[in-house]
Amino acid sequence: MTELEEEIKLHMKDRKDGKLVWKTFVRPGDVKIPAASSQTLTARGMSFVKKHREQLRRRMGAIHPILARLRDIEAMNSDEEEEVLSMQSRRKGMNEALLQLVERKGAQAQEELYQTLRETDPFLVLDLEKSS
Repeated sequence: MTELEEEIKLHMKDRKDGKLVWKTFVRPGDVKIPAASSQTLTARGMSFVKKHREQLRRRMGAIHPILARLRDIEAMNSDEEEEVLSMQSRRKGMNEALLQLVERKGAQAQEELYQTLRETDPFLVLDLEKSS
């Protein structure tokens, strides 16, 4: 939960004549606002990777943009990128190495992979989500 930082003035006006019919102030501490559920987001990514792991291993295409994005957002470092690229002789091998890496790193890394796939290969993600 996050806490309100500033006072907010709320008011309601009559639609017909615009007259004020109600007003109040919400002050810090009066209300706790649920954080944009990062747990829900990471659970979604984790669930997606777990559920579609085999299809991802077989069907992920151009891996270089995925790796670049994950490196840019610091979800992986250059050594980890090299680890994935060392399997370059086989696309499935690179995909498997990437999946193992994000699984090892945990829920947030899996969420980042999911979001990256939504950007770089949206049709694959849509197809996998539709099939479930």
